[in-house]
Amino acid sequence: MKRRIGPIAAKTLLRCVVVAAAFMAAGTATGGVIQATVRDAQTLQPVPGVSVTIAREFGGSFVIPLTDANGVVRVLDLPVGNYFVCAIDPTDVYRDECRDGTQLAIGQSYATSQGVLLFDGDEIQLAIDLDRGAQISGTITDNYFQVPLTGFVSIQLFPVTGGDLWANVLATSSGGYTIAGLAPGQYRIAVQGGESDRGYTRKLYPDITCGPTCDFQQGGVIALAPLQSVDGIDFSLHPQGIATGVVREAGSNQPLAGVPVVAYEQGALGVYIVRSRGVTNALGQFTLAHIRPSNGIRFGTEATTHVNASWPVTPCFVAPCAAGSDNAFTIDQMRGGFDFTLARSGAIQGTVANARGQAQSATVVIRSADNSIFTYASTTLDRAAYSSLGLPAGTYYAAAANNVNGTNYCSLWHALACGAPPNIIDFATATPIVVGTAAPTGGIDFLFDFELLRDGFE
Repeated sequence: MKRRIGPIAAKTLLRCVVVAAAFMAAGTATGGVIQATVRDAQTLQPVPGVSVTIAREFGGSFVIPLTDANGVVRVLDLPVGNYFVCAIDPTDVYRDECRDGTQLAIGQSYATSQGVLLFDGDEIQLAIDLDRGAQISGTITDNYFQVPLTGFVSIQLFPVTGGDLWANVLATSSGGYTIAGLAPGQYRIAVQGGESDRGYTRKLYPDITCGPTCDFQQGGVIALAPLQSVDGIDFSLHPQGIATGVVREAGSNQPLAGVPVVAYEQGALGVYIVRSRGVTNALGQFTLAHIRPSNGIRFGTEATTHVNASWPVTPCFVAPCAAGSDNAFTIDQMRGGFDFTLARSGAIQGTVANARGQAQSATVVIRSADNSIFTYASTTLDRAAYSSLGLPAGTYYAAAANNVNGTNYCSLWHALACGAPPNIIDFATATPIVVGTAAPTGGIDFLFDFELLRDGFE
């Protein structure tokens, strides 16, 4: 039994939905009118911006307008029937309540309230006075990096009476959160902070790590009286698995700063998914956080001035660099020693264009003279330049290839056509390209004798 209460709750997504075939013809002679005024039960002041559900029993008419500045909604041309009328506050400051005073509990349908009969020509005016709910608040911090957790966090409430209640809460810049509009009662609470790229291990209050599944009965009970605000329900979350290491340059053994390091996990169809990403500091050190429990985590670098590697020592020339060893991480495990030693690299750069100098979309295939290295770069219709980085010093051959309307086109550098790309490229007549590490090898340009359809260019 679930019901969202946060700022992106389902009820806010539905508040403007109209499924009202029975009263599409506004202004006709038949039908009745329901007008509801929503007020604060303590101050009797109008409450604007509240969703008012007006639903006919057994279907046929369903509308959720918003109250205006005077707290009023007015719906015309409703067919005869018994109607449920309930006010739903999308901000959750107020308790959800129906016209007969029924306050909707967790998972409770508006159909449990008492309806009002409407006949042709009737104009029914109702008043719904909303009580402000109780609230729970606190702060959420990252206990590894010692920073407040900001942005959306997922919070799960467990009423002692049963059921559970999810809230997506926007934490402030200081890590503060508030869950408002709660009914009086006893609750347990769990937090699983973070958006998809920065997950945290779930915890029950007060400080119980419970991982993918939670036995909520282990948590501490928070008692809420009517209108009560309970603060200090704080959480200190761990950013799941942590991996650390150092990246150094081969030969000099000097630390390399600014090198991206990535944690991968193999997903469906063999595709590697990025689980964490970091960059080395001035000492060559990196920390990758938010690594979820897995037996198949791999690490690779994305340097632009050195030959990349997949940990521990597998050279890598095409992303993702995930050809190395699998590594296991359990909940909140911290592991070090994921060190890399990278050799300085060179690069091949150039352009692919047609006879008029316009960019051509192509794949540039680069092969080392000893057949040990194959790598790729690409161009598009609006970007002629390409660059193949991270190549060890040596001799290479290059070809540009594409398939246009079922016809294969391929051009070797300083040679003629080279066969059907990308699998049957004969480099025998290609001009060798010598790559060093002092500077990129540029000017490896290709001129294609075909032209692609170019929206906006012709």
